[in-house]
Amino acid sequence: MISGCVGAGVGIQYLGLLRARLYLPSIQEITQNPLAARLPDVNATHDGKAIGRDINFATIPLLLEAARVDTAAAWVYADRLPEEITNAIAKNLTTNLNIPPGSPWKTQGKDVMFRVGARLTARTAA
Repeated sequence: MISGCVGAGVGIQYLGLLRARLYLPSIQEITQNPLAARLPDVNATHDGKAIGRDINFATIPLLLEAARVDTAAAWVYADRLPEEITNAIAKNLTTNLNIPPGSPWKTQGKDVMFRVGARLTARTAA
């Protein structure tokens, strides 16, 4: 039904994201306690198909939304993800800052941001 409304390609992508979303934490979980929010299951399967990599990549738009609430908490959560995911989202997390006053993740998020930035800068310079 979805594919009929928006087209096969977009419909398949949308359904894939919905399926992956079942294996991810909520934005609220990430912003309240990014150290305890569940991580994507890299070994997840659905209907006998490995979907762990898809789930990892589905964290990117999730983290963008979490960053709108608390960018520092999003950085702390991103630090727990595979490096390729953290690298993919780094630019957006550095340009779209929103850290609420009193965020308990401010210092730790800043430390992660600088560490990831230094790592990416070193790769670019090499």
